[in-house]
Amino acid sequence: MAFLERDQTLKIACLSDITLGYAVPQIELLTASLARHYAATEAVVVEPDMKGRRALFAHDLISLRRFVTRTPPHDPVFHIEYARFIERFLRSFHPDVLIVTHGSVMPGLLLSGHKPSLLIYYMLESLEHQIHGGSLYGDFNDMVQDMVDVVAVPEQRRASYDLRTPEWKAKPLVELLNVASDQGFPPRQGLPAHGRIRFLHAGTINKNTFCDVLSGLKIENIRIDMAGPQDDDDTRSIVRKGSENGSLNYLGLLPLAKLHEIVQNYDYRFVLWRPFDFNSFFASPNKLFESISAGVPPICTPNPQCADILRRYDCGILMEGWENHHLEAAICYAVSIARTERYEELVRNCHEAVRCELNWRAQFDKMVPHLPLAFS
Repeated sequence: MAFLERDQTLKIACLSDITLGYAVPQIELLTASLARHYAATEAVVVEPDMKGRRALFAHDLISLRRFVTRTPPHDPVFHIEYARFIERFLRSFHPDVLIVTHGSVMPGLLLSGHKPSLLIYYMLESLEHQIHGGSLYGDFNDMVQDMVDVVAVPEQRRASYDLRTPEWKAKPLVELLNVASDQGFPPRQGLPAHGRIRFLHAGTINKNTFCDVLSGLKIENIRIDMAGPQDDDDTRSIVRKGSENGSLNYLGLLPLAKLHEIVQNYDYRFVLWRPFDFNSFFASPNKLFESISAGVPPICTPNPQCADILRRYDCGILMEGWENHHLEAAICYAVSIARTERYEELVRNCHEAVRCELNWRAQFDKMVPHLPLAFS
């Protein structure tokens, strides 16, 4: 091993499986933090073009390479097209530090023959979830095991199930919570003392996130706004039903920057996942941390990580179970305490949670001990 000299260049790359700017800000946060940590001369994020999502990413420390595929991620043909693009990129760029985020980006790495000095697998989606898109994802994960130096995951209990082979267990494993920003958003200016109680659902729209229930609710003095992609007939049916009966207002697919602008206009934000499989039970929702970071108390299903954080910081409303009546009871309780001292306490506790733990600086500090000081 030879220590880097001051005049030695260092390049960082991240291979993303999604278009940045609409979800998963942690890809940008980790790449930028590594660029600062190593004083990188160049940092690049490679992303696919996801149809209907404009290129919105802009960052002082990171440049973007966007590849337009003929088919949408994660179509089988997409694997071939994106792998060839990544292979060419790695052969020409030769990053010293490389972040891979998903099985779909690994074929290009394997084809390139490039072994970076430091390879970080930022396993944002569980292996079980990846394999739902095709068994090849599991094969790609297996094939890169001996190349990976550090594994970062948003939910350690979920990862303990995925990474249970001897090869994975030998890797340093770091839990980086899916926090939304460095230190949260500016303090809220206060909500109106009167008027309807405002709820926001922003994210995946389907029955697994209780949107079918939200679209049919009839509770007085509330307003539910919904934002997210309409990628299938079931989603479009939920939005149409809610709009027709007046129970919700659909805002469209919002970029993260726009979502951050409007989230503080709401009294509460929904963070809901039915436990239909192992991955969903051990969910680590971005919207949980976005909500807390904005000082908007979340209303959560009792998935373990959500329950842990709400109980630790008393910063939201935790449903007693996953039945529809548990959601209705939580909403009614939320209405009963809105704009009271108890509500203000929840808001203060959100800010305290961000100050203590739920900020990116605190999360990246957990990664630093596993980063080498030297490269060969």
